[in-house]
Amino acid sequence: MRRDIKSVPGRGMLATPASTTAKAASARAASTLIAAPPRRKFSTIWRVRADGSVRRVYLARKVGAPPRVDGISGLALDAKGRVHFGAGLLSQGGGYQILRLVDENSGRTEVVAGAPRPTDVRHADGPAKSAHFGTVKELCFGPDGTLFVHDANHLIRKVTPAGQVTTWAF
Repeated sequence: MRRDIKSVPGRGMLATPASTTAKAASARAASTLIAAPPRRKFSTIWRVRADGSVRRVYLARKVGAPPRVDGISGLALDAKGRVHFGAGLLSQGGGYQILRLVDENSGRTEVVAGAPRPTDVRHADGPAKSAHFGTVKELCFGPDGTLFVHDANHLIRKVTPAGQVTTWAF
């Protein structure tokens, strides 16, 4: 488990950049992320900058137009400071995906890995956008940009920069 990501019971999750180089630190803009605990109809991610300014960068809704998301879990910042998180899908048959926040002003996301899944599949490796995940618990990045995903199936999954998912540990 990364020491820079902490789950705070009743308060959500915190993720702070673990800067190993000056270049990485500047790319991450010395910020902290906070995912508020889910409310009845929405979940949020907030970015706290080094100067103390706070702003909401993502709002996930459980109701309304798709994509409908049932909670946010596992926060991580990549080397470029982009926010990645796990999201439970309420639409498209359920399942869990790893999303990347593309635009913090509009809240636009893109799928990094995960697909809607049939109820009889607990996990499946393969191309990132076809893989199936259990509830995402934690995320972290390796030095080469590989994303590691700990899910509720007690598996560590590896998402390579080339877009392949494999079960790394169980």
